[in-house]
Amino acid sequence: MRHFVITFIGPDRTGVVEDIAVEIRNLGGNWLESRLGHLEGKFAGLISVDLPEAAKADLTTALEGIAGGPWGVQVEASAEKVPEACPNFEVNLVGPDRSGIVGEISGALAETGVSIVLMDSLVESAPFSGEALFKTRLEILAPDAMDINDLRQCLEPIADAMTLDLDIESRP
Repeated sequence: MRHFVITFIGPDRTGVVEDIAVEIRNLGGNWLESRLGHLEGKFAGLISVDLPEAAKADLTTALEGIAGGPWGVQVEASAEKVPEACPNFEVNLVGPDRSGIVGEISGALAETGVSIVLMDSLVESAPFSGEALFKTRLEILAPDAMDINDLRQCLEPIADAMTLDLDIESRP
C-alpha cells in the first residue's frame, strides 16, 4: 500500500463524494484525509488515500469516468515519511474585498519564513450594507523564534492599509 494524493474538479451534483468513495474502496483503497468544497458551481477537492501501488492508473480512470463529468483528476504518490505540519498560529482577516489581499498577506508571511498550512477564504455580502466582504482564516507554521508580536508587526501594516480586521491567536 502507498499513500496517494488525489486532486479533482468537476460539475457539482448530489452523490459525488459517495461515487469517489466507492471507486477508492473498489480498488482496495482507504480514504485518509480530505479537503472538499463547492466553488462557483464546481466541486473540487484534495483527498489523501492509502492504495495498492498497482491501482493508481485504474483509480485515475475510474474517477475520470464518474457520472456527471467531465472530471479533471490527478493522482500523485505522496512523499515518503512526510513530517506532520503542526500550525502554531491562527490568523483571521475580515474587511472590504479588494484585489491583492491574498498576495499581500501571503507575500509578507513568506518573507518572514512562515508557511501557510491551511487557508479558507470567501467573499460574502456584509450585513446591512451589502458591501463585498472578504474573510480568510489561515493556519500557519511560523519559525520557532517568531512570536505573536512578530506576526502582528508583519501583518498589521497590511491590515491597516487595506482596512482589514486582524486577529492572531497562538495554537497549542
